[in-house]
Amino acid sequence: MKNLTDNYIKDWVIPFYQGKIAQWELKSQKLIQIYDRFSKPVMESGDQITDFDTNNSQYDMLIQNILLDDLRTATKEMGFDRIPIIQNSWFQIYNKAHSHAIHNHGMGSLSVVCYIKYDSTVHKPTTFISPFLNLEDGNVMEYQPSDVEEGTFVVFPSALAHYVPTNQSDVERMILAFNMK
Repeated sequence: MKNLTDNYIKDWVIPFYQGKIAQWELKSQKLIQIYDRFSKPVMESGDQITDFDTNNSQYDMLIQNILLDDLRTATKEMGFDRIPIIQNSWFQIYNKAHSHAIHNHGMGSLSVVCYIKYDSTVHKPTTFISPFLNLEDGNVMEYQPSDVEEGTFVVFPSALAHYVPTNQSDVERMILAFNMK
């Protein structure tokens, strides 16, 4: 008799991790200090405010030092043995009416979204789009992590399409995002 696990293709499972940053109060203060000290918005549009810069190794090292234990735990639980190395990192702010269209972070790595300022009563988490259609009706499937709060972080394949729903409130929503090997 076949095992239930014999009925799926292992390589088609999407690695995904949701956790809470340990010692969040302390680490959030350090992350905000990095933002306050070094951030220079490089793109401000109707969609978001971001300091995205693919050559921002100063951020990468500082953030890596703060979050390394949390990232090691996440990647280990996802089945990866190597020490995660942050390749590029950035902060994004979403004020009222800001959103982020469907996008991905490229191929060959993992990406992280960490919710820095987030009010679950008025904000929506990042929405992930399945690379597979629904077997029953052929529709696109979406996933929004539940129980998201400040200090929650999500690790996902960089190539996984995702978007940020429009911020309908006057409450600022801020995330830290980065890619890592």
